Amino acid sequence: MAHGYVLTEECNSGGHFGFDKIQTFEPIVGDPAELRAGLRAWTLATVARERLGDGRYTGYLVELEDDGTFDTYLALCFEVIIWFYEQEYVPATPDSGADLSVQ
Repeated sequence: MAHGYVLTEECNSGGHFGFDKIQTFEPIVGDPAELRAGLRAWTLATVARERLGDGRYTGYLVELEDDGTFDTYLALCFEVIIWFYEQEYVPATPDSGADLSVQ
């Protein structure tokens, strides 16, 4: 079975009817376990390379149909990232060493 990586951007998330806009699709060959392991790195690298703006992006590993189509709803796995100021936004957690106490 053929596979592909898909990058989508969440649009209109403030409304009730948000949607994902496909930014990039790349057919890819390899073992599904290795493709799963590489999805996050591919997602981050693609957002950076394409110089996409701030937003919420999702990378999907999908199986391709015989005609090359795919459905992200049936993705084998996915990675969600928040992109902010040309890097991944990672909120502080209690384990990060950040002072989260309420003043």
